[in-house]
Amino acid sequence: MFHVIQNSHIAFHKVSINLAGSNFVTRWCCVLPGQSYIIEHGVCYLVLCEKSFPKRLAFNYLKDLAQEFQNEHQADVSQATRPYAFIEFETYINKAKKQYQDSRSRRHLNKLSDELQDVQMIMVQNIEEVLQRGEHMSELDSKANNLSSMSKTYKKEARFLNIRASLAKKIACGIILIIMVLFLRYWIF
Repeated sequence: MFHVIQNSHIAFHKVSINLAGSNFVTRWCCVLPGQSYIIEHGVCYLVLCEKSFPKRLAFNYLKDLAQEFQNEHQADVSQATRPYAFIEFETYINKAKKQYQDSRSRRHLNKLSDELQDVQMIMVQNIEEVLQRGEHMSELDSKANNLSSMSKTYKKEARFLNIRASLAKKIACGIILIIMVLFLRYWIF
Protein backbone atom coordinates (compact mmCIF):
# COMPACT_ATOMS: atom_id res chain seq x y z
CA MET A 1 0.00 0.00 0.00
CA PHE A 2 1.16 3.51 -0.78
CA HIS A 3 1.36 6.09 2.03
CA VAL A 4 2.51 9.67 1.88
CA ILE A 5 3.55 10.91 5.30
CA GLN A 6 0.75 12.91 6.91
CA ASN A 7 2.72 16.14 7.13
CA SER A 8 4.34 15.76 3.73
CA HIS A 9 3.63 19.39 2.87
CA ILE A 10 5.97 20.54 5.67
CA ALA A 11 8.96 18.64 4.30
CA PHE A 12 7.91 19.52 0.78
CA HIS A 13 7.71 23.26 1.45
CA LYS A 14 10.91 23.42 3.49
CA VAL A 15 12.84 21.68 0.75
CA SER A 16 11.24 23.73 -2.00
CA ILE A 17 12.16 26.99 -0.27
CA ASN A 18 15.73 25.83 0.31
CA LEU A 19 16.09 24.91 -3.34
CA ALA A 20 14.29 27.95 -4.76
CA GLY A 21 16.52 30.01 -6.98
CA SER A 22 18.90 27.09 -7.54
CA ASN A 23 19.34 26.15 -11.16
CA PHE A 24 18.87 22.36 -10.99
CA VAL A 25 18.37 20.05 -13.89
CA THR A 26 15.76 17.34 -13.50
CA ARG A 27 17.09 14.51 -11.33
CA TRP A 28 15.34 11.28 -10.42
CA CYS A 29 16.52 9.29 -7.46
CA CYS A 30 15.49 6.36 -5.31
CA VAL A 31 17.43 6.73 -2.06
CA LEU A 32 16.23 3.55 -0.36
CA PRO A 33 13.38 1.18 -1.14
CA GLY A 34 10.27 3.21 -0.41
CA GLN A 35 12.03 6.60 -0.54
CA SER A 36 12.10 8.41 -3.86
CA TYR A 37 12.45 11.98 -4.96
CA ILE A 38 12.84 14.14 -8.03
CA ILE A 39 14.26 17.62 -8.32
CA GLU A 40 12.75 19.64 -11.11
CA HIS A 41 13.13 23.36 -11.78
CA GLY A 42 14.67 23.88 -8.36
CA VAL A 43 11.90 22.13 -6.42
CA CYS A 44 12.30 18.80 -4.65
CA TYR A 45 9.36 16.36 -4.60
CA LEU A 46 9.69 13.55 -2.03
CA VAL A 47 7.58 10.45 -1.44
CA LEU A 48 7.80 7.76 1.24
CA CYS A 49 5.99 4.50 0.53
CA GLU A 50 6.19 0.81 1.37
CA LYS A 51 9.25 -1.02 0.12
CA SER A 52 7.10 -3.27 -2.07
CA PHE A 53 5.47 -0.34 -3.87
CA PRO A 54 6.67 -0.16 -7.51
CA LYS A 55 9.35 2.48 -8.05
CA ARG A 56 7.97 3.34 -11.46
CA LEU A 57 4.56 4.12 -9.96
CA ALA A 58 6.16 6.23 -7.22
CA PHE A 59 8.04 8.22 -9.85
CA ASN A 60 4.85 8.64 -11.88
CA TYR A 61 3.21 10.04 -8.75
CA LEU A 62 6.10 12.46 -8.25
CA LYS A 63 6.01 13.43 -11.91
CA ASP A 64 2.28 14.20 -11.63
CA LEU A 65 2.93 16.33 -8.54
CA ALA A 66 5.78 18.15 -10.25
CA GLN A 67 3.74 18.85 -13.35
CA GLU A 68 0.77 20.18 -11.39
CA PHE A 69 3.01 22.26 -9.13
CA GLN A 70 4.80 23.72 -12.16
CA ASN A 71 1.46 24.66 -13.70
CA GLU A 72 0.11 26.33 -10.55
CA HIS A 73 3.01 27.67 -8.47
CA GLN A 74 6.33 27.76 -10.34
CA ALA A 75 6.32 31.55 -10.60
CA ASP A 76 5.70 31.85 -6.83
CA VAL A 77 8.59 29.59 -5.71
CA SER A 78 11.22 32.31 -5.83
CA GLN A 79 9.03 34.63 -3.73
CA ALA A 80 8.21 32.11 -0.98
CA THR A 81 9.45 33.25 2.44
CA ARG A 82 7.79 30.81 4.83
CA PRO A 83 7.40 27.02 5.01
CA TYR A 84 3.61 26.97 4.51
CA ALA A 85 3.53 29.24 1.47
CA PHE A 86 2.09 26.46 -0.68
CA ILE A 87 -0.32 24.92 1.83
CA GLU A 88 -3.15 25.06 -0.73
CA PHE A 89 -1.23 22.54 -2.83
CA GLU A 90 -1.92 19.91 -0.14
CA THR A 91 -5.39 19.39 -1.59
CA TYR A 92 -3.86 18.27 -4.87
CA ILE A 93 -1.32 16.11 -3.00
CA ASN A 94 -4.14 14.33 -1.16
CA LYS A 95 -6.16 13.90 -4.36
CA ALA A 96 -3.16 12.44 -6.18
CA LYS A 97 -2.34 10.23 -3.18
CA LYS A 98 -5.83 8.70 -3.30
CA GLN A 99 -5.44 8.00 -7.00
CA TYR A 100 -2.11 6.25 -6.50
CA GLN A 101 -2.91 4.33 -3.29
CA ASP A 102 -4.10 1.19 -5.03
CA SER A 103 -1.22 0.08 -7.24
CA ARG A 104 -3.57 -2.36 -8.97
CA SER A 105 -6.03 0.31 -10.06
CA ARG A 106 -7.02 0.36 -13.70
CA ARG A 107 -5.52 3.80 -14.41
CA HIS A 108 -2.08 2.91 -13.11
CA LEU A 109 -2.06 -0.48 -14.75
CA ASN A 110 -2.91 1.22 -18.03
CA LYS A 111 -0.12 3.74 -17.47
CA LEU A 112 2.38 0.99 -16.69
CA SER A 113 1.08 -1.03 -19.63
CA ASP A 114 1.60 1.96 -21.93
CA GLU A 115 5.14 2.39 -20.65
CA LEU A 116 5.83 -1.33 -21.13
CA GLN A 117 4.47 -1.10 -24.66
CA ASP A 118 6.77 1.82 -25.32
CA VAL A 119 9.71 -0.19 -24.04
CA GLN A 120 8.58 -3.16 -26.11
CA MET A 121 8.37 -1.01 -29.25
CA ILE A 122 11.86 0.32 -28.61
CA MET A 123 13.19 -3.20 -28.09
CA VAL A 124 11.49 -4.44 -31.29
CA GLN A 125 12.99 -1.52 -33.18
CA ASN A 126 16.43 -2.31 -31.73
CA ILE A 127 16.09 -5.98 -32.68
CA GLU A 128 15.04 -5.02 -36.22
CA GLU A 129 18.07 -2.75 -36.50
CA VAL A 130 20.31 -5.57 -35.28
CA LEU A 131 18.77 -7.92 -37.85
CA GLN A 132 19.32 -5.35 -40.59
CA ARG A 133 22.91 -5.00 -39.48
CA GLY A 134 23.17 -8.78 -39.58
CA GLU A 135 21.87 -8.79 -43.16
CA HIS A 136 24.39 -6.12 -44.08
CA MET A 137 27.11 -8.13 -42.40
CA SER A 138 26.01 -11.24 -44.35
CA GLU A 139 26.20 -9.28 -47.59
CA LEU A 140 29.65 -7.97 -46.65
CA ASP A 141 30.74 -11.49 -45.72
CA SER A 142 29.56 -12.91 -49.06
CA LYS A 143 31.26 -10.05 -50.92
CA ALA A 144 34.47 -10.67 -48.96
CA ASN A 145 34.33 -14.39 -49.76
CA ASN A 146 33.72 -13.59 -53.43
CA LEU A 147 36.62 -11.14 -53.43
CA SER A 148 38.84 -13.75 -51.78
CA SER A 149 38.00 -16.41 -54.37
CA MET A 150 38.51 -13.88 -57.19
CA SER A 151 41.90 -12.92 -55.77
CA LYS A 152 42.93 -16.60 -55.63
CA THR A 153 41.86 -16.99 -59.27
CA TYR A 154 43.77 -13.84 -60.17
CA LYS A 155 46.84 -15.16 -58.36
CA LYS A 156 46.71 -18.45 -60.29
CA GLU A 157 46.21 -16.69 -63.60
CA ALA A 158 48.99 -14.21 -62.83
CA ARG A 159 51.36 -17.07 -61.99
CA PHE A 160 50.41 -18.84 -65.25
CA LEU A 161 50.96 -15.65 -67.25
CA ASN A 162 54.33 -15.07 -65.56
CA ILE A 163 55.46 -18.60 -66.41
CA ARG A 164 54.20 -18.19 -69.96
CA ALA A 165 55.95 -14.84 -70.32
CA SER A 166 59.24 -16.21 -68.97
CA LEU A 167 58.99 -19.21 -71.34
CA ALA A 168 58.30 -16.86 -74.23
CA LYS A 169 61.42 -14.84 -73.31
CA LYS A 170 63.52 -17.98 -73.04
CA ILE A 171 62.25 -19.32 -76.38
CA ALA A 172 62.85 -15.95 -78.01
CA CYS A 173 66.40 -15.90 -76.62
CA GLY A 174 66.91 -19.47 -77.78
CA ILE A 175 65.68 -18.70 -81.31
CA ILE A 176 67.91 -15.63 -81.49
CA LEU A 177 70.84 -17.71 -80.29
CA ILE A 178 70.16 -20.45 -82.85
CA ILE A 179 69.86 -17.85 -85.63
CA MET A 180 73.15 -16.28 -84.58
CA VAL A 181 74.88 -19.64 -84.42
CA LEU A 182 73.56 -20.54 -87.87
CA PHE A 183 74.43 -17.12 -89.18
CA LEU A 184 77.95 -17.36 -87.84
CA ARG A 185 78.39 -20.87 -89.08
CA TYR A 186 77.31 -20.10 -92.65
CA TRP A 187 78.96 -16.69 -92.89
CA ILE A 188 82.20 -17.49 -91.32
CA PHE A 189 82.78 -21.09 -92.39
